[in-house]
Amino acid sequence: MFEPYSVSVILPAYETDALSHFPELGQATPKFTINPDMSVSSLLLQAFQSSDTDESQCEARRKTLIDALLLEPISHRLFKTLSRGERQRVQLACDLVRRPQVPSLLLLEEPCTGMDIAFKRRTVDHIKSLKEEGHAVVVMLREASLASRMGDWFYLMDSQGCLAEGDHSVLTAAHLSQLFAVEVECAESTAEGYPQFTVSGSSF
Repeated sequence: MFEPYSVSVILPAYETDALSHFPELGQATPKFTINPDMSVSSLLLQAFQSSDTDESQCEARRKTLIDALLLEPISHRLFKTLSRGERQRVQLACDLVRRPQVPSLLLLEEPCTGMDIAFKRRTVDHIKSLKEEGHAVVVMLREASLASRMGDWFYLMDSQGCLAEGDHSVLTAAHLSQLFAVEVECAESTAEGYPQFTVSGSSF
């Protein structure tokens, strides 16, 4: 169902267990378990060491992620002292540094939680780059505008199942209003042509 060399985005309605509709996601690499008393650099090293990927490639990934997610300034800090957005960046880096070397199914749940807009965009760019390795990347989130920038294929899930499935054409104000039970409006598309949305005038 989830194609290699692509990013699929699952947009679930509130209180919807979207993952139960996709049993194949159980094959994805589990999240890295964070010890909050460890420093960021130690966590990345531990994640690196727990990977079965070639050591040189894993080290290259670690350096790429530190740069892409701007982790160097917080590398000495304990995880438990970080802000919500900083914690999310560290969790994402630890998850991705240990991804399989061969093209695989990657599941990322709410990867941009707590991040400001600049970090969200950096994270989107890095997640999109993963498909170049041949992975089938699956992202679950509830921000339609962010999903639009990130995904190639979309699943709009409510408690009954799939409300709509397809490319960017399924991301409509009508579908999103029905899915989230709020009045969603279309905003100006991005320079790349990705549709964007607002709720009560704020980005959504």
